[in-house]
Amino acid sequence: MKPFFFQLLATAWLLVLPMTGLRAQLSVEVPYHEKAALDLDFTSPAWAGAGRIDGLHKMGSSLSVMGMVANEEAKQASRIYLARDGEALYIGFEYLDGQAEEIAKTSKVDEAHWPKGEVAEIYLDGARAQEGGYYHFAFNAAGSRAESVERSMVPASGWEVVTRIDKDGWRAVARIPYAKLGMTADAPGLRGLFYRDYHSHAREEGKNERSTWGGGALHSPDAFGELIFTGGKGS
Repeated sequence: MKPFFFQLLATAWLLVLPMTGLRAQLSVEVPYHEKAALDLDFTSPAWAGAGRIDGLHKMGSSLSVMGMVANEEAKQASRIYLARDGEALYIGFEYLDGQAEEIAKTSKVDEAHWPKGEVAEIYLDGARAQEGGYYHFAFNAAGSRAESVERSMVPASGWEVVTRIDKDGWRAVARIPYAKLGMTADAPGLRGLFYRDYHSHAREEGKNERSTWGGGALHSPDAFGELIFTGGKGS
């Protein structure tokens, strides 16, 4: 009886937290699309039928109990789009911002250092999964890139990103070839995490917000969600 009692108590405790409620473990479909492209218009044919994540969650707010996850929604609106062709993954970011005038001031191109300002990061396990590792890609609203394998920084190469700063926030699309991840289009999928560092320059003032897909911690494969390949190759 004791294990059941503690499970019941944990579930009841989760329900009274200031969370958005319980949901299943993270997963999203990544459809095959021959016309996938580095297109910043997410209403264009390049993104027709794309997988989509609506909203991120405050980092560190994720808690898993009995196969379900509770977390707190981030205040800043975010949308992530996913598609793939025979060569690469395409990951689109729509990061809305009520203070968009700050973006250009704080996001500069400097690939000698880790990106600063408004930053997006992608974690994908790919061929590193068997070792509990991952590939890590980062960029800011100005398009300045960085890359690491786990926590070891390497030159940013072999993948692309386009960005645009708009009046209501910023948008980006990253193209990451399967070969960069040590895998092929015929794989059933992989695991990953997406991160937004909103107004990182204001961190000391407590005015920034750090959010992830599901609210899990960075550099933690246990927090990754499932990216399931569908349609065409790999389906």
